Formats: sequence, C-alpha cells, structure tokens
Amino acid sequence: MKSLILFRHGPAGHSDETMPEDDAQRPLTPKGQKVSKNAAKMMRLMGARPTAVVTSPLDRAAQTAAIAAKVMGLEDGVTICDALRPGTPIRDMIEALAPLFATTDTLLVVGHEPDLSHLAATLVSGQPHAALELRKAGFCLLMADELRAGKCAVLRALLNPRGMEGDAD
Repeated sequence: MKSLILFRHGPAGHSDETMPEDDAQRPLTPKGQKVSKNAAKMMRLMGARPTAVVTSPLDRAAQTAAIAAKVMGLEDGVTICDALRPGTPIRDMIEALAPLFATTDTLLVVGHEPDLSHLAATLVSGQPHAALELRKAGFCLLMADELRAGKCAVLRALLNPRGMEGDAD
C-alpha cells in the first residue's frame, strides 16, 4: 500500500487593512511557519518520506508546502494543483490527485478545510461528511493502493498541532 498525507496549511494572517484584499494571497504568520515546520518534522519522525508534494495555489498553502518540502529534502518537488483550491468538488480533487498518487510511494497534499477532511472521509468511508477535522497545520496519514471516489483508504494517523508540541528535531 502507498501513503497519502493530507496536510492543512498553517495559521495565516487575518484579513484586515494590512493584509492583501485577495484571500488567496494571505501569507502564513510567523506562528504558522513554526507550526508547519514542526508538523513536517513530526511527519518525518513518524517515518513519512514523501516523494512528491502537491499544493493548492493559495499563498498560505504553497508556503506550508515549501516548508514541508524543505524539511523532507524535496525543495524542487512541489507541484501546484488548481483542484486543491477551496471549494473544489471532492470528485474533481480525486481525479486530479489519482494520477500523481499512482506515480509515487508517498504523496503529500497541502490544502484547506473543510475540503481535506471531506477528501479523507470520502476515501476512508465513502461518505464526505465523517467526523474528521484537520486543524491548521494538522495532517492525516492514509494508506491506499489507488485513489478513487469511495472507500479505498485506511486512516493510519491523525495529528493536530496540540499533539505535536515540543521539539521534533
């Protein structure tokens, strides 16, 4: 079986007069950078060795992906995927991710809520609204042979930032 890691972006700046008007351009906060790095270190400590990283094009997700890729030694391995934009139908996300998953042993996907939770729930239970939530900088590890709409994966781990406190070095 192969691994799929679904990683929610870290905390980003709030919309106000000092932030960009376009929500897609909100950057990670310094705390967001730190917790994203700690989460990536925890993935590495758990033995996760992604061979590819794919991210939403929104700045906060792309920054989280870049941090994770650096921790994993994959700086040149980040791919932007438009299907990971917030609000994309789950079937469209699966259709975009399936070929990437097929060509790697471990795929790290960086995106947004509630889409990543709905994706995980769909892959594990066949239903998009299972009780699963990824907090900011949280991730889940799924195991599957292939990605397809419906029950095809097993949930192996779900970690949120409070469960990752401490130094992951």
